Amino acid sequence: MLPRLCSVILGCLLAAACGDDVTATDGGATDSGDVGDAGTGVAPPEIPWLDDGAPPIAAPVLTPCADGWREVVVAGVTTCDPFPEAGAATCADGQAHFPGETACRSVGTDCPAGDFAAGLPTEGVVYVRAGSAAGGDGTAASPYAGLSDVRWSSLTDASTVALGRGSYEGSVPLRAGVRLVGACTAETFLTGLAAPVPAVVSVTSAGAAAVVEGLSIAGAPQAGAMVERGRALRLEGVIIEGVAEAGIYAFDAGTELTLQDVVVRDVRARESDGGLGRGVIAQRGARVVGSRVIAEANRDIGLFVSGDGSEMVFEDSVIRGTLSKGDGTGGRGISSQLGARFDGTRLVVTGNHDYGVYTGGDGAVLDLTDTVVRDTLPHRRGTSGGHGIGAQIGAHLTASRVLVQANEGGGIIAQEPDTRVTLKHVVITGPLEFTRTSRGISAEFGARVEASQTVVDRTNVTGVYVSGEGSEAVLDDVRIDDVAPEPGTEGYGRGIGVQDAGRLQATRVSVSGCHDLGIFLAEAGTDAALTDVVVRQTQARASDGIFGRGIDVERGAHLTASRLLVEENREIGLFADGDDTRVLLTDAVIRNTLPAVFDATDGRGVSVQLSATLDASRVLIDSNHAFGVIATFGTATMQDVTIKHTLRAECGDTTCSDAPYGYAASVTAGDLRLTRFVIEGAATCGVMVSDAFGMGGGVDLQEGVIRDSTIGACLQIDGYDLSRLMGEVVFLDNESNLLSTTLPVPDPSLGG
Repeated sequence: MLPRLCSVILGCLLAAACGDDVTATDGGATDSGDVGDAGTGVAPPEIPWLDDGAPPIAAPVLTPCADGWREVVVAGVTTCDPFPEAGAATCADGQAHFPGETACRSVGTDCPAGDFAAGLPTEGVVYVRAGSAAGGDGTAASPYAGLSDVRWSSLTDASTVALGRGSYEGSVPLRAGVRLVGACTAETFLTGLAAPVPAVVSVTSAGAAAVVEGLSIAGAPQAGAMVERGRALRLEGVIIEGVAEAGIYAFDAGTELTLQDVVVRDVRARESDGGLGRGVIAQRGARVVGSRVIAEANRDIGLFVSGDGSEMVFEDSVIRGTLSKGDGTGGRGISSQLGARFDGTRLVVTGNHDYGVYTGGDGAVLDLTDTVVRDTLPHRRGTSGGHGIGAQIGAHLTASRVLVQANEGGGIIAQEPDTRVTLKHVVITGPLEFTRTSRGISAEFGARVEASQTVVDRTNVTGVYVSGEGSEAVLDDVRIDDVAPEPGTEGYGRGIGVQDAGRLQATRVSVSGCHDLGIFLAEAGTDAALTDVVVRQTQARASDGIFGRGIDVERGAHLTASRLLVEENREIGLFADGDDTRVLLTDAVIRNTLPAVFDATDGRGVSVQLSATLDASRVLIDSNHAFGVIATFGTATMQDVTIKHTLRAECGDTTCSDAPYGYAASVTAGDLRLTRFVIEGAATCGVMVSDAFGMGGGVDLQEGVIRDSTIGACLQIDGYDLSRLMGEVVFLDNESNLLSTTLPVPDPSLGG
């Protein structure tokens, strides 16, 4: 028990025993009958959801699942997976496992019993069969032996060229409306030719779409297919593999390419310079529509759309395993650039490099719905990249009902001015094992991200990161959980970080189980507005056991918060530090802050220091350690505040017995003003006033109660103006009401 020594100066003013109740007066006596009024006159925080422990955050809804997709719970949310539990199957030649289907099947139709596809027209068919005798006339009875025998320029839109089983060297120049039909993808092959021909299949005239069905284009020294100049091509039941430079090209305004049941894989880079190797390309205004497409193990980019007016629309498709280029860069799954548009529905984008999905350039637009983006790796040169989704340089990206999972370099990143990302019903999780920085959501260098009904779970370094002037994140109904420390350092794993003049608006947001700092705001120009936000259970850094703070505002950042709950964090619940740092709180609860891990010190509720300012109203500070609220070279002005059950530091019986504190409200060379307040149950001092550094300052109390504390008010400033403590203030049921003591004074805390 601390000594109960009455101050000499107070002894002249108060004719009462040290342990007696003392009613202070200021312009009129307040008797004990007014104590109840003083207590109930303090307006409590107006937080309608406080008893529930969290605001009513609307969860992401990624169901109902599409036909054939199964329900899987990820981060507590029911999501949809396109394949059986064992994953996508390894298929035989001519087959593929499409999303939403239970197993492998033939790409296109099954192989027929005879040489040619079943169901061919009865008229207008030209037959070609590998190995036939030379001199055939193209009939079923006497097929041509090779592609060069066909008079392609003479065919009409009523013509069908039927290829039998076998391999065919050469190219196919299709007129508008002509059909090329193979027996099946497992047994009919076009192999191109060693000549300066840009593609195995091309379209030579405008009009109805030329059609290619039931065959494979394999091992050709040029691209698989090309359509340009406003012409149209349809591929159905086609495999393109091992060709060079590109699987399929589509160029020019008015050009239409339609893909259905198509596989494009293992496209090789150009031998001349190692360039390209892309799966499907649309440029210069072309339009590509794909359904049940698999683009896998291509180079640089799986699906690429670029240029004003260019467009891709894909559904029920897989883009996976895109490889880096020869120089070690690239490897993106999908890329929409420079004014192009990409729309994707029910896609699986997995195992690519650099970016799973990317959009960049003014006017570029990319929309994803019911899509999974996962397991993206860094590009091969160095360790950069590995993002699930990226938007840059003025592009706009929208994602709805999307799972972004286990991407090595982070979930979603937006960079550069005018870049906009809109997320709704999105779940973002990190990889199982972190090897590098993997943030959940990043808005940098002037980009803006809007996220609603979104979960960020088990990412690392920072769940939501905003940096740079003009950068902004708007979060509504967002849950951020279990952000892990930086890999290799066991350092920080912050829930939200905003710095360098970034901005944050957060409404109905939960930040839980992070490391180092729950929410971190730093630098001049940085501004955050929080409404209906919970920050809880932030853990100390594993490397050194320090921090674990709920909210940290530093170096000129500004925070405005309403209906805020900060609980069960470590060291400090709310910390404000530095010149021009400002915090405005309305309707806030800061409670149950735990001591620092590394030495069991602190556990403060609110700490304001080094010229920072706090203005707070309707605030409850409950069951914290060491200090309820402390101002050290800082200024705190609080109205309608209750500070309850401030405990001594846990190290009080061991390593910090000389400085256990237990002060509800404390000032060291700072300024603290409490108006309409209740202080109760302080383990040592209800109010502690000190000027250990000779810098002045003090406490001003107005309309309040200090009760049930060991000491009501502790003074360590000689000649302190006692009227500053007695503006209609009631001291009730304290062991000592007013004492001059030599209790320990804390140093300023470290910044984040």
